[in-house]
Amino acid sequence: MEYTAIAVEESKPVAVFTLCRGIRKNPITKKLLLELNDALDAMERDESVKIILLQGESGYFCTGMDLEELSEEEIRETDDGIQPFSQLYMDTLKRMTCMKKIVISKIDGKVMAGGVGLAAASDFVFASKRTEFCLSEALWENTFNTNTVYSKEQNC
Repeated sequence: MEYTAIAVEESKPVAVFTLCRGIRKNPITKKLLLELNDALDAMERDESVKIILLQGESGYFCTGMDLEELSEEEIRETDDGIQPFSQLYMDTLKRMTCMKKIVISKIDGKVMAGGVGLAAASDFVFASKRTEFCLSEALWENTFNTNTVYSKEQNC
């Protein structure tokens, strides 16, 4: 798969994943999640990679879901009440949490909404002094199914 939403660099034992839509503040899109999962697949198969470092570019780690790019189909609930995009996001967070590789988020700048979820799914988070966290969902008492906490001991 050719990546456009992320860049992957390997310097074994570390693989660096960079969210590379800084001009749009590194939002979460379906394409980003699909590319991220594809890259995670490749790194899981590569025994020489021990650490995955996730970072953003242009002063933004990730500012959450890209509301402008969501289509009706991506946010429409299925018969069982699940929104496909939300499920892909939650599955990605669980996958990051449960990986046998070490996942580190390197944050230098703003991290908001769903971007906080990506950071929280990491094993370690390193943040610069200029980092700002904002969990906007808390302002609206909206958890988007984030009440499911994934811990390696209980859910992997």
